[in-house]
Amino acid sequence: MPYKLLFSCLLLFTLPLGGGCPSEPCCVPFGSKEDERIFKEYHASAERGDVETQYWLGVMYCQRIWRWREDGSMGATEEDIKEGIKWHRRAAEQGHAEAQYELGKILTTFHSDKIDKEEGEGIKWYRKAAEQGCYNAQYALGVRYSAGWSVPKDTTEAVKWYRKAAEQQDMSAQCALGRHYFDGIGVPQDKAEAVRWFRKAAEQGNRIAQCELGWCYLYGEGVPKDKEEAMKWFQKSAKQNYHEMCYSLGKSIFLNNADCPEYQKEEVKNHAIKMLRWAELMGHEEAAKLLQEIGASNVSELQS
Repeated sequence: MPYKLLFSCLLLFTLPLGGGCPSEPCCVPFGSKEDERIFKEYHASAERGDVETQYWLGVMYCQRIWRWREDGSMGATEEDIKEGIKWHRRAAEQGHAEAQYELGKILTTFHSDKIDKEEGEGIKWYRKAAEQGCYNAQYALGVRYSAGWSVPKDTTEAVKWYRKAAEQQDMSAQCALGRHYFDGIGVPQDKAEAVRWFRKAAEQGNRIAQCELGWCYLYGEGVPKDKEEAMKWFQKSAKQNYHEMCYSLGKSIFLNNADCPEYQKEEVKNHAIKMLRWAELMGHEEAAKLLQEIGASNVSELQS
């Protein structure tokens, strides 16, 4: 796997994508006569300029962009997507925050042979939604500023948007904000504050934050060492199958970083080992074996 793709995957799992706007789009099934009748009514209302039905019509057209058929192909057709963009845009131009967020998400992430990404415009709509308080858009801006995707990298700006979403109880933003405090990126390092945000996210069920909190307890980072408390949080995360993802990603990054720039090799290796250690602490046997082979196991920490 190419290094850049590996590093992007690592960032995605370190800064988990997720969150939500105040009203999350639902799935609208198609096929029955009743579905067709409702769809026609929405279309007529949207044509008359009703902003809410314009938004939901956009959702109906675009809902399958993010879902994939069993053969790996995308559920939505090119025409579905174009129509979805059209209706989201109409609602967004009238100030509908959720439509602005959905439009930003499509324009910054979707690409096909017929529809190009329009990242600059997508960021514009993310910002409009974020400024209206849409915490999903606030989180999305935080991720992009943190990584330098489609915008100049600016960790201070990333922290600003993460904080706005975190204060609205978005658990992914809380976890990301905790990580910034833990590492002292965009804010002065404060591991106790990091633990506070990790805990908020972990208590809501965020599996990455549960691992982060377990790590803090295991090594006494921002809290007194407490191995029982550490294992409690690692086990909560494992119940959500996070150990398998950590193992797969950590192993892939560790074994396939040959084309990584020399100045980043140590950082990437350390991130990969941390993910493997998380997997080991959650009971993943293959992760434990690999860490034993490379001399980086957590076992001594648990036994000391």
